[in-house]
Amino acid sequence: MSKEEIINNKTFEALCKSVRSGLRLWSSNNLVEILKIVLFFNVPATSIMVQSVLHLLKKEINDLNISEIIFLHMLCSKTRNEPSIKAIQIALPIVFEANIKLKLDREDMGHVAEALDYSSSYKVSEATFDYLITVVSKLQFDDIRDAFKVARACSQFPLPHPLKGSVCVSALDFLLDNGFTAKYSEADVHHILESVTKNVRRDDSFYHERFFNTIVDLVIQKDTGSYKAIMTCRRLLRAVRSLLSNKVNVLINLCYRILQEKIC
Repeated sequence: MSKEEIINNKTFEALCKSVRSGLRLWSSNNLVEILKIVLFFNVPATSIMVQSVLHLLKKEINDLNISEIIFLHMLCSKTRNEPSIKAIQIALPIVFEANIKLKLDREDMGHVAEALDYSSSYKVSEATFDYLITVVSKLQFDDIRDAFKVARACSQFPLPHPLKGSVCVSALDFLLDNGFTAKYSEADVHHILESVTKNVRRDDSFYHERFFNTIVDLVIQKDTGSYKAIMTCRRLLRAVRSLLSNKVNVLINLCYRILQEKIC
């Protein structure tokens, strides 16, 4: 059955009514799970079911843990911009910041990486980012997904920070050591490249020659068209302005390799 057939099914409707009648008995954790399910089935955000869950979550929003806050924000961002959902979206980063030091598991890299990634995406305060990146800098990577989130967060957060470059380089090292280019989409890989090269212009501690070499090898080996090859050169050359001459020569030579293999 399709999602549309399921939500129009009388049994599903009866189930929703049964759940809705007992919503006040559910914990905030269960309410998030219920919201996840109904939104997965494309139940309209304006429906009584979704509105009832959101109404209760607004009252219990301070009881959510960090992962639930992040997950709920992601769910809300994928729905239409209804006023009730927008209100929760506005509140969630505030609740995140208020609870981060109390509820963050500082020994769990997965938990910290997830929080750091969220902080760079939803413009939390500089103090919160500082707290999170300091925690990350004291931990070791053991999962490629965590390293990717940290590299993305460091390269996306708009404000300068003394640890951003070194933490990003550590994350890139782990990604390269674990063959991340084979596990992530080409779009994800080039998104990281673009973000890193933008940061190199402002902070040369982001410079990572092995990462740049790996991207160039990927462009040459894959069936990459001329446009993508030229865009890769453009991204690499963005970093030239602030670098010492030996690093500039490295990037220029990498671009020359791409042009020679893919264009000429």
